[in-house]
Amino acid sequence: MTNDAAARMNEKADYQVLPPLVTLVVEAVDHGRSVTFIGLPFDRDSPACTRWAFGLVGMGGVAEG
Repeated sequence: MTNDAAARMNEKADYQVLPPLVTLVVEAVDHGRSVTFIGLPFDRDSPACTRWAFGLVGMGGVAEG
């Protein structure tokens, strides 16, 4: 999770930054087959500026199509 000030720093570091209070949903894939979706929501006590920043790792060898 990140806030407004950290979001700008994360964007400069090439992280993807979602709008405030948007749930991050990650799709787990095994050999091109969707396995499950994982939702990472915020709770009601999260400040209004709270947002997710993320980067993709481990994508080597993934074939499109």
